[in-house]
Amino acid sequence: MSHESTDGDVATEPQTSTTNREPSDEPPAVAEETAGETELGISENVAGALAYFWGFVTGGLLYAVETENEFVRFHAAQSIVLSVGLFCFFVGFTVFQFFVGFLLGDIMIIGFLISIGFSFLWLVIGFGTFLLYLYLMITAFRGRQKRLPIVASISETHLL
Repeated sequence: MSHESTDGDVATEPQTSTTNREPSDEPPAVAEETAGETELGISENVAGALAYFWGFVTGGLLYAVETENEFVRFHAAQSIVLSVGLFCFFVGFTVFQFFVGFLLGDIMIIGFLISIGFSFLWLVIGFGTFLLYLYLMITAFRGRQKRLPIVASISETHLL
């Protein structure tokens, strides 16, 4: 019977651990408490996630409209700087690809291999960019601020 009482104690311990899991559910509850604090009438975590949706378009719109909520302004500013930086990188990479293709395109096999290499590199960079934006949207929706090392310092210096 003492074995059964031990099982009873074990049975109550998971209930205690279930109770311990409830406080970990508090961060979404905290995010819900801040709902309606934006000037747009949506919760700040949704507005923070929307800042990354179309890059500098939604980031600029939210940055212009939202004047008091620091959480939304941070994500909007970071989205603007990240989008402009990635745009400049893509333009520069395209110019570089053009010149390399122009200079080495006459050599049949080397031009073909360079073309395949750049295509693969574009695929990796594009997929990585998509994953970065998805991660930032999810992080903002959870009510957290993820500071990108260079991007956040530029956005805080020039926009915030």
